[in-house]
Amino acid sequence: MEFGDRDLSSAIAHLTRGVEAADTSAGVRWLGTRRGEDGVALADAFADLTTALRVASGLDPTDAEIRDLALAWSEGAFAALHRRGALDPATGLTTEDYLATRLRDLARHRRAPEHRLLLIGAGPTTHRLAVILRAGRLATEVLATFPEAETPARLSGDRIGAIIRDDAASPAGVAGLQRAVHRIDAGTPTGAVAHTRAEVRTLELPGMADEVTAFLDAL
Repeated sequence: MEFGDRDLSSAIAHLTRGVEAADTSAGVRWLGTRRGEDGVALADAFADLTTALRVASGLDPTDAEIRDLALAWSEGAFAALHRRGALDPATGLTTEDYLATRLRDLARHRRAPEHRLLLIGAGPTTHRLAVILRAGRLATEVLATFPEAETPARLSGDRIGAIIRDDAASPAGVAGLQRAVHRIDAGTPTGAVAHTRAEVRTLELPGMADEVTAFLDAL
């Protein structure tokens, strides 16, 4: 059985065994791990869980099953990123090369119009430790504001980028993130008031894979 070009037969088999044993946790974790490793977005992984559970049990996921899937998905996704060398060693964010790969994937599968690139400008300091700490705090804010965003990437010029769904890119969410960025950038390592105000904006993604390099160069 396929859903959104993703085979659900194995997931349904795992979850059916779990339903029969009155414990679906192993099947949920199996699905979450596989989807994370395959680079499937968390929102799509939730949709797969809902579909597979409805087939297996006729019920929607419980809160516990949703938490289990999210945790397994994150572990699978980060394990895959480590294997591919796609994580920036200083910040733990993904690299610009990995972001380019994801942009090409979305373009090839004609999913680019469903997403946008969230871009956060550089901060007020080039102090190495401050830049690293800022990147981690910004990534946390991005994922808190847009829970379904892909893992943020560290871009050239100490900027942060993240792929988010177009239907989640609300003006209120962007404005809230902008305020959070200004709070984070309110001081330099010495505590002085920062004069640079980093801009938060969202951009349409390139529709063709061969346009990605020029797109990133123009940011």
